[in-house]
Amino acid sequence: KILWKSTEKHNYSYFPVLVTEDFAISRDDLYQRFRDHNILARRYFYPLISTFPMYRGLDSAKPDRLRVATGLSSQILCLPIYDSLTDEAFDSIIDVIVTASKENC
Repeated sequence: KILWKSTEKHNYSYFPVLVTEDFAISRDDLYQRFRDHNILARRYFYPLISTFPMYRGLDSAKPDRLRVATGLSSQILCLPIYDSLTDEAFDSIIDVIVTASKENC
């Protein structure tokens, strides 16, 4: 048996997932589905900070210089995860994803 003192702390606040172009619906449509079911999901890296007015005009903020970041800003969705998440809530989250994945098939 190994004992150690952990210095890590978890915030249990979100679980990021990548909603790729080959998924049945877009990240934003999936986000709306969660909202429709009163599930607090979050769009991550959205809006991309380079689109803020104070950065928009900078050469380093041009979308063609930030292709990966720009792409990810429309694909990352954070699902709720926390210590007291019930099995019922977990099943609801999965249900929304599974139902959405079967669209347009």
